[in-house]
Amino acid sequence: MKKTLSICLLIAGFALNATAQYVDGTAATKASQESFTQTMEDWDGVRIAIESNAYHMPDIELPDGKTYENIPASTSIAVSYLHGFALNKKKPIFLETGFGIKWGMYDVDIEKKISIYTGVAREKLNLFTFEIPVNIGYRFDTKNPDWKIIPYTGLYLRMHITGKLEAYDNSDYKDEANIFDSDEFYPTFERFQCGWQLGCDFQYRQFVFGLSYGIDLNKIWIDTRAFTSSLNFGYRF
Repeated sequence: MKKTLSICLLIAGFALNATAQYVDGTAATKASQESFTQTMEDWDGVRIAIESNAYHMPDIELPDGKTYENIPASTSIAVSYLHGFALNKKKPIFLETGFGIKWGMYDVDIEKKISIYTGVAREKLNLFTFEIPVNIGYRFDTKNPDWKIIPYTGLYLRMHITGKLEAYDNSDYKDEANIFDSDEFYPTFERFQCGWQLGCDFQYRQFVFGLSYGIDLNKIWIDTRAFTSSLNFGYRF
């Protein structure tokens, strides 16, 4: 009887010990998961972007029968305010929107064989633009809670506020025009555009940096669309 009681007590002791270890292990695993997948909350942020824009314009047919691929490039600087909406408090899905302003300029020296044909040796274009992005994305948390990976995709709406074109001939004579004024420039550029974009941000604590790529869905001028690559830097608070 004493032997049986001792065996029962021994088994009970092992069971209690195993149960305690299981409870502690479950709690630790749960705590680890909670720290790995953090809750999603709304945020505000600011961003500055350095952009490279390639304008795919209609090809130029030269007198010798050859075709000149006309793709001038420009550089833009954009500053934006953004707000992120958490679509699910437990899953890191979000909607991000806001507004921004962008200043862009391209300054192109035309090849001699083209300038002889067109009469334009150099072009300078300044664009000032207001833009509204609307993106949806997903945040991937890492084992280091300071780092997050945030891919996204969405649309942008764009309104060009001012646009000034300067053209120079081979004698350095300059002519200027407002590209949105039909009395000065025809056919005029489109003031309103939309497009789609995709990108990926990398967040370290409150700081964000990333890359994005966008394509205009409608033309800005005579079958011309812009393809934009961006390097982004931001801060969330």
